[in-house]
Amino acid sequence: MRQAIFLIPALVFVACASNAPSQERRRFDDLPIPEGLTYERWSGNVSPSGLRVGTQEHAGRRGVKDVAKFYRETLPAHGWQLAADEPGDPAKLSFVKKEEKCDVLVAGTADGVKVTVKLDYKK
Repeated sequence: MRQAIFLIPALVFVACASNAPSQERRRFDDLPIPEGLTYERWSGNVSPSGLRVGTQEHAGRRGVKDVAKFYRETLPAHGWQLAADEPGDPAKLSFVKKEEKCDVLVAGTADGVKVTVKLDYKK
């Protein structure tokens, strides 16, 4: 009987863990987020040809300039080429990689920043 009591919480934990979506699995690996920011929302899709479309939003207590600098310096290391850069608040960055385009919007909020990363086909 004592074994059954310990087994029930373990099964509940496993069931909850397997049903909870992992934030880390829900993003594209070549679009990292700055340290200290957390995911707010994600949606995306990969076409049969491998082209990706998606939006990820995250927020945190960092400055607009600092976060924009992170993307300017980090995305090229993941194969992205900077195509456009509009500093300010919001900062607007555009990157291209093969047939894909990535737009990054970094906007100041009362609590820090909100970042929207949009991935689409390059048109």
